[in-house]
Amino acid sequence: MKFSSCYYVPKAELINEGFEINNNKIIINVDDAHMEELLSNFIDTLSYPSFFFLELPLNKQEEIKLRKKDTDPFHSDVYYIDGCNQEQLKTILKQSGKLLIEDGLSTFGFGSNIKPLEICCTKYNIVYIYTIEVEKYINLLKDMGISQVDKLITAWDTFTMENPGRAETTILDGKKVDDIVQDYKDWGIYKAETRED
Repeated sequence: MKFSSCYYVPKAELINEGFEINNNKIIINVDDAHMEELLSNFIDTLSYPSFFFLELPLNKQEEIKLRKKDTDPFHSDVYYIDGCNQEQLKTILKQSGKLLIEDGLSTFGFGSNIKPLEICCTKYNIVYIYTIEVEKYINLLKDMGISQVDKLITAWDTFTMENPGRAETTILDGKKVDDIVQDYKDWGIYKAETRED
């Protein structure tokens, strides 16, 4: 499986594209070549209005204020754009999708404002779909050639103290993922909370 360029996975050969079902959560290893297609297909299934969300890690100075000792968790600011229609979500994906996908420190996704349905893209090409319509999304993934497995091996399962992974932020066409907040200011993006990682 090919990872986004922002990640270093020392035992990448052990990891395959596929998905596992855990109650109303689908856990997916997504090849970099399929990430944008999966997000676009998911947006096509949403009930509207819907939302976009983005989690950005705090900078060093902000973390110093919150973390009192080395074992304390790190934090992220969580941003939302609510009340989106399909065209708006597709525009976000077209304008910012590559930067979001190729950034190793942020988390992002899309979801419905009117029913429990969300996709969340996290580190090391691991994607979660939260839904009560599990069968519908099993079919969507299988139509993309992504197979179901009993036990999914993710990048996290292969990391050791001697062989850790590495995730890095990305600059693409002079932009960093932090710039997305400013880019969508006119769309009503807002900070909802600061969350422990």
